[in-house]
Amino acid sequence: MRFASCLLLLFACAPAEPPPPVPPPDPGGTGLFSSPPENRSSGELRFDVPSEWKKQSPKSAMRRAEYAVPDKDGQEADAEFAVFRFGPQNLDDNLERWYGQVKGSDRSSSPPQTLQVGTLEATWVDLAGMYTDNLGADHEDFRFLAAAIRVPEACYFLKLAGPRGTVGDWTAPFQDVLRSCRLE
Repeated sequence: MRFASCLLLLFACAPAEPPPPVPPPDPGGTGLFSSPPENRSSGELRFDVPSEWKKQSPKSAMRRAEYAVPDKDGQEADAEFAVFRFGPQNLDDNLERWYGQVKGSDRSSSPPQTLQVGTLEATWVDLAGMYTDNLGADHEDFRFLAAAIRVPEACYFLKLAGPRGTVGDWTAPFQDVLRSCRLE
């Protein structure tokens, strides 16, 4: 009798439908992108990058995507574009961290800007000077473009950093990348 009661309880608590199937891994091997190269995806956020930007393996598990961004004139080193996704974030805390990474920058000299991205909004900054990367290394005469895009239950950060001239050549295309962002 006890066994029959347990079976009855087990079947009564079981879900009515089986869980949805888990999608297969990306055939490209990254597990992050399921779209063609010209339409990159980072989780729910999709964006388009210039064809000259070369996809790289992310340097850390925190990075959802990473690209080498070439110097158009061949005079300076490449820049780097990286995409991060975290849970809900305090935007002001991130802005302060970004200002802190570029010596001499502050909100009064380089105020954050907003850009409408479809139904989303990007808050971004354009900073230049001595840049201290996330590992603590200092880089002279760098430029740093960083944007935050909030989506339901998460926040994406898109960052382009590198020599001032390299990043300067890609400022308008960086804004185009932001404008191309969409949830799918």
